[in-house]
Amino acid sequence: IADMVPELPCGLYATPYDDTNTYILMLNSEGVWYFTAEAVIERNGWPAGEVPMVDQRQLLRMPQRGPVTEINPPRFGPTACQH
Repeated sequence: IADMVPELPCGLYATPYDDTNTYILMLNSEGVWYFTAEAVIERNGWPAGEVPMVDQRQLLRMPQRGPVTEINPPRFGPTACQH
């Protein structure tokens, strides 16, 4: 079944973690990173607005890298997805 789940492109996504809350995460060549604060998302260069939802099943086979706590746009911003 895992082979049937499409690979996700680099970018910013949201995934639910309970009935009312979501994680905002970034996928890049290193794996899955979770943002812990909106200010970190913005200061890394991501524009405000709608974030596409992703099913947690699509994340299972990707390395889980942990929270993004630093400001490093080349690594954690939109430019990381431009190659």
